[in-house]
Amino acid sequence: ILSSAIEASGDTPLSRLVEVCWLRLRGPYAVGSHDELDNATLFFKLLRTIEEERPEDLLATVTERLENFFSGSSQSHVKLMTIHKAKGLEFDMVILPGLHRGKHGTDQPLLRIQDIQLDAGLGVLMAARKRKDPENPGLYDYLGRLETEQQDHESCRVLYVAATRAKSELHLFGGWKWNRKEQRPGCASGTFMDMLWPFFEQNMAEVNEPDIVEPASPVTPPLLPQLYLENEPELVVAVEAREPANEYPELRIPDPDSVALGQAFHQWMQLMHDHWSEQWSSDWFHQHRQALASSLQMAGASARNLEPLTDRLTRMIGNVLADDNHRGMVSPEGKTGSWAELGIVSQEQVHLKRNYIDRLYLDASGNFGLIDYKTGESAPEQREKWARQLERYASLVKAVSGNEVKDPRIYLAETA
Repeated sequence: ILSSAIEASGDTPLSRLVEVCWLRLRGPYAVGSHDELDNATLFFKLLRTIEEERPEDLLATVTERLENFFSGSSQSHVKLMTIHKAKGLEFDMVILPGLHRGKHGTDQPLLRIQDIQLDAGLGVLMAARKRKDPENPGLYDYLGRLETEQQDHESCRVLYVAATRAKSELHLFGGWKWNRKEQRPGCASGTFMDMLWPFFEQNMAEVNEPDIVEPASPVTPPLLPQLYLENEPELVVAVEAREPANEYPELRIPDPDSVALGQAFHQWMQLMHDHWSEQWSSDWFHQHRQALASSLQMAGASARNLEPLTDRLTRMIGNVLADDNHRGMVSPEGKTGSWAELGIVSQEQVHLKRNYIDRLYLDASGNFGLIDYKTGESAPEQREKWARQLERYASLVKAVSGNEVKDPRIYLAETA
């Protein structure tokens, strides 16, 4: 590998040669987390930047820069993440800053479309954009208000997710401004702080109108580089030739509702595994059908089929919880290692691919068990595809851990 890279040197940048060697020496298998994978990307970017500067002593410059190089994978007691990334996690203390920051301006599309429930069934409202007339609002304006209400409900849900990540302490930070019309402090409408304003207002000390201060000249913030994982560059080095496919794969457009059902089922199986101490039961899911319906909606289920899809999802989860063997399949108890929706990065020729294994565990005997959840049709040709996928996952686990998977299985969710 090193010899072939040396042969390709010359006009090829050193950073690309190093990245090629790292990929072909199976460097992604040596990392322990996605953060460490991102650190590798940062290193290649740093090396590329230093090369462009053309220092006299490249090695000395790289060594000096690495001394101050930020490592995202270093152990830290503080994690900085988005609300969506924090979903499903818990922390002793959660800090939510900048709650007063507003949203970006709403778009004015040429056409607004909204599903609506009518007495005769599901209907559709459509309206084209026209010149704005505040005195005579029309259907387009009405649909815009509906869309705003939906966005407000979604923002409220996101804020609830963020606030409930805290185990013991929740710290909320936001800025207020003086409302001259009402002669009292306030905040921008539509923000997280606006939703929580009654709480902020009752906990604020008495505030008088502030002195008028001339605004400072705006300062343009420095541009920060965008960090991303680049594809492997092409080099004049030997690579393994991929066998050409004998035939084109069958073109199949998946049914959105079937896809949504599968995604929602996987989500709840992971949630039960990660929070098994909650003592999940079929009764809980029957009592919280709205939670199941929401997960289906988030996965893209159509409104007209939401009710029957919720019924199916309830039965599928109920079948898991009603059988001791199936409960043991989800439960992390009694395992020396247990993972749900485990991500493994693999090398495909000169590209990286992220694979997600539905269920992987290490039993008391030190043997790996692997389960792939399926919610689709179980036709013979489909089962053959599932079997090949299962073999691939088992080979990935062996490549990462060095151990065979003793019992790779398919779990087909039944709705009966």
